[in-house]
Amino acid sequence: MVYLEDRGVTGAWDDCLRKLANDDLIPATVQDIIRKRVNTNRKDCTEGSWTAENFNYLPGGKILIANRDHNPLILAARDARLAHEKHREYSLAKETVDELVEISEEDRNKEPEEKRVFRLTRGEGYIITISSLATDNLMRFLGKENIEPYRDLLKKQGMRAMRIQVLDTSYRLKQRDPFAKAMWFDDLSSGLVGNTDLTHYHPGRLYGVPKP
Repeated sequence: MVYLEDRGVTGAWDDCLRKLANDDLIPATVQDIIRKRVNTNRKDCTEGSWTAENFNYLPGGKILIANRDHNPLILAARDARLAHEKHREYSLAKETVDELVEISEEDRNKEPEEKRVFRLTRGEGYIITISSLATDNLMRFLGKENIEPYRDLLKKQGMRAMRIQVLDTSYRLKQRDPFAKAMWFDDLSSGLVGNTDLTHYHPGRLYGVPKP
């Protein structure tokens, strides 16, 4: 069951993680949120929130999306939030980048649902029609076996498309160091955002689930 189903916990990224940890909970993944929306016919977890996954922007334009076990923003929550408060990107250490790249290469030939780190082959954001949601590799990686029921829910709610937003290529290529951004999973009328800071984002919100 997702924590505080109506609103989640709010605050800056590290504040949210600390509140969840106090109740022995971990941040919810996109799949956790999708499952709850489907099982309650969208009554719960409908407000936008951060997720356990994140976007990692590497030099040259490569984008790697990490699952909860490999999200560098979870272990470095306070440092990342402080960087964003100072209007700086949170730079990734070389060993972190090397690990993400290595896992991405190891998982290259796996089905999207089985990957731990997903390489986004598109360099820019894009629109997914709801009818093709279950065949989009990124959404298969995030939603896993719950993506088809979620597609059906969105169709039922009259949604026609959702947007995947990433940072502009021109901005990314200006950055000297690789850096991490949070993933924001918006309400049913929008999509996924990969350019958010870890301070208070309308406001910052996080759902939690029990540890497996």
